[in-house]
Amino acid sequence: YLVVIEDDVELLLKAIKASDVQEVKILAHKIKGALKNLRFERSGFVAAKIEKIAKEEQEENLDDQFNELVSEIELAKREIELVKGGSNDYR
Repeated sequence: YLVVIEDDVELLLKAIKASDVQEVKILAHKIKGALKNLRFERSGFVAAKIEKIAKEEQEENLDDQFNELVSEIELAKREIELVKGGSNDYR
């Protein structure tokens, strides 16, 4: 799932740079669903904010939210690595 999400995040960045709010809305919705299926609620919430911003065509706010989304996904990936590594240290 995370590989697909990362591919979609790349496409999302391209759509943001192209000011294609329709594509941003579609991709953010797709990413939101995938993240929530994985129970990454914080990341899913940020994707939902991006979707809402795109629906309202408030493009000036997309860059900050995109950066937050990338940060949250990186955090989620680290959490997965902790679990895969068998560590119980969740600090």
